[in-house]
Order: sequence, then C-alpha cells, then structure tokens
Amino acid sequence: MVSMKSIITERKTFTGESFSENIIARQVFDECVFRNCFFGSADLSGCTFNGATFEGCDLSSATVKNTVLSDCRFKECKLLAVDLYKASRMTSGLKFTGCIMDYCSFYGMSAAESVFEKCRLISVDFTEANIRNSLFGQSDLSGAVFNATDLRECDFRDSHNYFIDPRANK
Repeated sequence: MVSMKSIITERKTFTGESFSENIIARQVFDECVFRNCFFGSADLSGCTFNGATFEGCDLSSATVKNTVLSDCRFKECKLLAVDLYKASRMTSGLKFTGCIMDYCSFYGMSAAESVFEKCRLISVDFTEANIRNSLFGQSDLSGAVFNATDLRECDFRDSHNYFIDPRANK
C-alpha cells in the first residue's frame, strides 16, 4: 500500500512567490507567513493552513477543496470567486482585513466569530452559513446574499450596502 505523507512547513516566511504552477496539494503550513504571493487559480486541495498569515496575496479563483484554514489572517488580499464552502472546515476566528472578496461563497459553512474589517464583499453568498458572532466593520456588502444564515450576535453597524431579511435568517 502506498502512503501519501504530507510535507510539513513550519514558521517559514514566503515573499513574492508564485504558487499557481507549483504542486502544493496536501501540504501543511504551520504558522507560516505569505507576503505578496500569487495563488491565482492554484490548487490548494487538501492543504492545511494553521495560524497562517497572508499579506497582500492574490488567491483569486484558488481551489480550496478539503483545505483546512485554521486561525488564518488575511490582510489586504484579493480572494475573488473563491468557493470557501468547499474547504473541509473553517474554524472560528478567521480574520480578513482590507480584503477584496467579491463573488466568494460561504454557502452552508461554519465561519462563526470571523472578522471582516474594511473588506469589499460584493455579491458574496452567505446562504445557510453560520457566521454567528462575526464582525463586519466598515465593509461593503453590495449584493451579498443572506438566506437561512445564522447571523446571531453579528455586528454590521459600520458596514454598508447590505440588505438582511430578518424573517429569512436567524
């Protein structure tokens, strides 16, 4: 029987690297920092990111099937059209600051206690997602979809351009 072992990378800083053409599926990144890296259309399937920090990275259209994102921070990143709901799990405590996240989908996933500060979340799908106790500070939610979404204890006070039907959500 063939065993596929994951490559584990700990506490490493990557700067200006392109991961789009590299095979990084099923790798584990513990407390790594990614600065100005390009992940556009990268296949991150089966990867694990524990405590990772992404700064100024482009993750647009990246494939995150069965990807674990645990306690990750995204600062001034571009995540266009990322189907985050395909990740194997997203634990609470994800933080997005100054990110462009247009057309992402959180459909049916748990992203409770997440922070979205100064983010652009145009046409993001939060249908059936659990985003309970999340903060949406100074974020643009134009066209964002909230349907059967757990919004209990969420803070939208400083956000704008959103519509939430309280009858269709918790």
